[in-house]
Amino acid sequence: MLESSDKYDEVIEVSSVTASETAKELLSTDGLFLGSSAAGAFTAARQLAERPENKGKNIVVIAPDDGTKYMSLNLYK
Repeated sequence: MLESSDKYDEVIEVSSVTASETAKELLSTDGLFLGSSAAGAFTAARQLAERPENKGKNIVVIAPDDGTKYMSLNLYK
């Protein structure tokens, strides 16, 4: 776990299993070919967006990778 810092507000942990499931979901529902890191970031953003205090707010996600390097792992089947 990261130590407290004034450089970020919060850390949301996302398991690799959840990130992989989200990557598959986003490919099949939205056509987004994301890697695990990007899918993990999306999962955390989705959790933030679902909080009542964030209703109506814009949540921005930076997608650090695509799914290209994961193709040999059969992640998207």
